[in-house]
Amino acid sequence: MILRSLLLISGLTAAAVLFLLVWNYLHPFLSAYICAALLRPFVLLLSQRLHLPHVLSILLVLSIFTLLALSTFALVLAELVKGFQHYSTDLPAQAAALSTFLMNQIREWGEPLFLRLQASLEHSGIMTSSIDEYLQAAQTQAGQISMDLLKGVFEAVQHLAGMLPTSAAYIGIVVIGTFFFSKDWETIHRPLHSVIPPIIQERALQLRAEMERTFKGLIRAQCKLVSISTFIIGTGLYLLDAPHLLAITAAACLLDFIPYVGTGVIFIPWMLFQFFSGDFPMTIGLAVLYAIVVLTRQMLEPKLMADQFGVPPIILLLTFAGGFKLLGVYGIMLSPILLMVIQTLKKTGALKELLHFITSK
Repeated sequence: MILRSLLLISGLTAAAVLFLLVWNYLHPFLSAYICAALLRPFVLLLSQRLHLPHVLSILLVLSIFTLLALSTFALVLAELVKGFQHYSTDLPAQAAALSTFLMNQIREWGEPLFLRLQASLEHSGIMTSSIDEYLQAAQTQAGQISMDLLKGVFEAVQHLAGMLPTSAAYIGIVVIGTFFFSKDWETIHRPLHSVIPPIIQERALQLRAEMERTFKGLIRAQCKLVSISTFIIGTGLYLLDAPHLLAITAAACLLDFIPYVGTGVIFIPWMLFQFFSGDFPMTIGLAVLYAIVVLTRQMLEPKLMADQFGVPPIILLLTFAGGFKLLGVYGIMLSPILLMVIQTLKKTGALKELLHFITSK
């Protein structure tokens, strides 16, 4: 039993280390394989039901989904560029107005206390400057911080622009890899069927069926949640007459897919900015809209997601944290898949059989 346990642990450790070492080189091809598996039902629909040639079916399906993805990306990018141009023009003036507003509030609230303190310490020569001089220095510092932030935004945009060629190459590799995986799907899998014993194939088919059921359930649940949140956000921003409605709604939709990030990344800074700018009606409107989104998601999410994972929320959080620590953003996406695999092994009895194999003599 001890020898089997050591061999299993050693094998799993070696596989995990090897996976981490080759991850940077293999993840485009892994993405291509996953895309090919997801597109395969549509390819089979065209080739078997409509009797189109297999290669033509792959090209049609791949072209349609690629064009849809690129069109969506281009639309979102165009809206983000328009929004950036708007804020890059208005941001210095808005920052100056915000700084002036804050300084006036500080002067109104703190001047009596400051004057009393200055009068009590004036004879010692310790605070001889007026409050206006201190506030002017603070306002200058705030303006410098605002310019540094604006410079950081421009540098971030330049960095993203520099990443576009790499991203284009990555997308090209994934698209080409998806085509070849789809074209040679049977050729790739046929040797595996001839080598793997039938009992293992049967167990693998059971695992695959259970994983597909769980994965589809998770995708449907997440898409329902994001669709509801996106509809609420779009409607609320339209009623609030917010600028760049489409870009903000699209960004909120994308962020809502990321676990433990969500739309708060957009709404909380936006509410703070509107509050300190003195636009209290917009602040209240955004706060109410964000509260509706959060409450709706909190009411619907347990019902939609609990049946799929079947684990306490703290376990899910630990899985996300561990995945992010090991693989960064990719880990956040892969950790639910790992948890889904473990749950599938448990449901199908494979985990129990594995433990029986380890503990048996």
